[in-house]
Amino acid sequence: MSKEKFRFKDYWALFKLSCRPYIYPMPLEKNFRCFIAGYLFFGSLIGIILSLLPFNFESLLKFVFQFCVVYLAVINPYYFKYALHYKTSDWYLNTGYSPSDVCSDVGLFGEYHATMDFSTAIGNRGKVYNGLIIPKPDGGFTELDLVVISTCRISVVEVKARGGSFSGHILDDKWIQKIGSQRNEMQNPVIQNQNHINFLYLYLYEQLKKEVTENISQYCFLNDIYFALDVDMHVDNTLPGVTFYKAFKKASKDTLSECYSVEDIKAITDILDALPKYTPEEKRQMFTQREVQYRSGEFIHSVTYYPVKYLLNSSIEEDEGLPTGSTICMDAETYQLYLVSADGLWHAVPGALILEKGHPCSTLQEATQLKKELGW
Repeated sequence: MSKEKFRFKDYWALFKLSCRPYIYPMPLEKNFRCFIAGYLFFGSLIGIILSLLPFNFESLLKFVFQFCVVYLAVINPYYFKYALHYKTSDWYLNTGYSPSDVCSDVGLFGEYHATMDFSTAIGNRGKVYNGLIIPKPDGGFTELDLVVISTCRISVVEVKARGGSFSGHILDDKWIQKIGSQRNEMQNPVIQNQNHINFLYLYLYEQLKKEVTENISQYCFLNDIYFALDVDMHVDNTLPGVTFYKAFKKASKDTLSECYSVEDIKAITDILDALPKYTPEEKRQMFTQREVQYRSGEFIHSVTYYPVKYLLNSSIEEDEGLPTGSTICMDAETYQLYLVSADGLWHAVPGALILEKGHPCSTLQEATQLKKELGW
């Protein structure tokens, strides 16, 4: 990404990004709190400088006190640290977006905070990726907001720059967002992000060496949902591997224990590093073209469901005495997903060996009933 020289509006944006949420809650919101806070903050700094020339101890003490009060009231220390290191941050190096870009787009605002928080969490133990374009088996693509790879975690992060309150069941296709008296439906981000995880894993499985895929299965991927604005959640999260994060919290070092080798992580990052990089304009053109293709029916596939008995790893012979599993397989022509009872989500299991399957059904309900009739 090309990097441009920062202008005055970018430094003003860095100040806004350093402020506490009640001073600067989100981009595009009309309020004068930032201007008042900026006047007090920089006015105090100027006052300190002027009191030194010539030196006036009483004035200096007054302005230092004023500056400390304003700093504590206005500035979030963690966000201030993010702003100080903006040019060397993973966010800027990955995207090239300026601070003024972040402060003019709610979506970028959310992805900026998520990236900075997760970068802080993993420290120097891994790598973060923004806006990865992952090829799909049918020739299309999917974009991932944020991917975090470290010896402690492999996270796919879906960032939502939405406020208000959210309600619904964790596995509902749609959730309800309420802002005041307004009610809006939104796609369930957990299911949306699980699809991202599936396509990322299918792509990595084709690229990684066998010994690496045996160490890192699809179940190792964490499904993280990051809410960039202040939200009130009324969705019970009981699913393993799914975590809701809220912005405006102190970012801390990852407390997860190290469970992946440096060699395995490097194998993954080498593949992700080799993916094509696109400018924002190129991405906009890709999305426009994809929309045209969807409307023409190019990526519409027939979907069938059938009950299956399977082994998770096709490299293991059935006669080794390992237990087999049974579930529902969804066949979308170019890829297959399996319904996992532990979380109720569809998972890609490209290494699975199907031992036996029932006849295809047109709906999940029919396949579930057939599975019961077969006694699987």
